[in-house]
Amino acid sequence: MHDLLTALNECSITFDLDEQKFLVISPNVNKVLGCSIAEFYQNTNLPYEIIDRADRDTVKLLTDKLSTGDCIELNYRINTNEGRTKWVHDKKCLICDQHTGHKILKSVISEPNNESAEAKHSQTDLRFLFADNPNAMWIYEVSSLRILDVNKTAVESYGYTESEFLTMNITDLRPPDELEKLNNYLYEADYLEKDTKGFEHAGVWRHQTKKGDLICAEITSHYIKFKNRDCRIVIATDVTERVRYQEEAKLREQFLNSLIDSQTNFFDPSECRWTVYLRKQTISKNTRIQKNRNNR
Repeated sequence: MHDLLTALNECSITFDLDEQKFLVISPNVNKVLGCSIAEFYQNTNLPYEIIDRADRDTVKLLTDKLSTGDCIELNYRINTNEGRTKWVHDKKCLICDQHTGHKILKSVISEPNNESAEAKHSQTDLRFLFADNPNAMWIYEVSSLRILDVNKTAVESYGYTESEFLTMNITDLRPPDELEKLNNYLYEADYLEKDTKGFEHAGVWRHQTKKGDLICAEITSHYIKFKNRDCRIVIATDVTERVRYQEEAKLREQFLNSLIDSQTNFFDPSECRWTVYLRKQTISKNTRIQKNRNNR
């Protein structure tokens, strides 16, 4: 019964990316997406046009990044012909046709049940969480350390293009003298073996931009399944100014301490006591002289 209900609430679309045409559209597409099969055949861009504008660019970006053999699961909003906005769950897979060699994009789109729909509505917009996040972010594969995705802030902060980022791994963002420290940290963290699927705060690290400038980044990461691979999503908060202020404050404190120490070294308590004694003797002598004069 569960499988039957699931089938009634999902549809499948198969699209040939090389020839830009639909190969298969299941009859249930009208119920799930609110558009007829004929409308899809008349407009090959319809699957993206019905996506709500707030989610459209993010869905297209993540879909375009798929490599052959990759799959991705997305939750986004669509706008139906009746003017309704609703959430759908979309599992996309990119395969290669063995006979034609064409790239084929398969989508299985379903309507979430009430519980999952409520959960989807409570999710923060993907665009803000990653693509437009004010902090630099990237996703890297745990096994190879290769960067698989990066946001706009990282591109602007580090000076690499998105294409350059996707040819790098996370060690390429570190200055040479920090590589041993990074390797030791990754060895201790052991993300492949340990159950570290929560947030992991790695502290402040020195990173190097494309121009060779050093910045201080506070690193927080979290486990994520991306392109069917075990990955970690990284948030790199630029704390360069904060670290510079702390270092300057420490230098000022050290300077003041050294200045106080140098003044203390010239102070001799015994000499001070002897000087006070001499002053007392002089004052006492002068007082007696003045009294003798007054008695005359």
